[in-house]
Amino acid sequence: MILRRLSLIGDMTHSPVAIIQAVRIYYSLGKLPGKAQMLIEPDESSPQNTQVLEGWNTPGDYGWEVIRVTPKQSEVVKIQSRR
Repeated sequence: MILRRLSLIGDMTHSPVAIIQAVRIYYSLGKLPGKAQMLIEPDESSPQNTQVLEGWNTPGDYGWEVIRVTPKQSEVVKIQSRR
C-alpha cells in the first residue's frame, strides 16, 4: 500500500488537506493506459450525485485505486475538479 498526499489545485504552499491510501491497478501488458486519466464516478448514495475520485492512471504504467482517504481535519474534504 502506498500513501499519497492530495493537494488542492492552484496554490501549493499550504499543507496537505488529506492523505490518500491507494493500491496498484494491474493491467495486461498490452492494455496499459496511453494517457493520464482520473477515475471519477458519481456517489449514487448522495442526493447531489457528488463526483468521487476512485483512482488514476499513469501513461504506460499501472494505475492506482483509492482504498481510503484520511482528512487532515474532521470536516469533509471538498475537492473541485477543473474540466
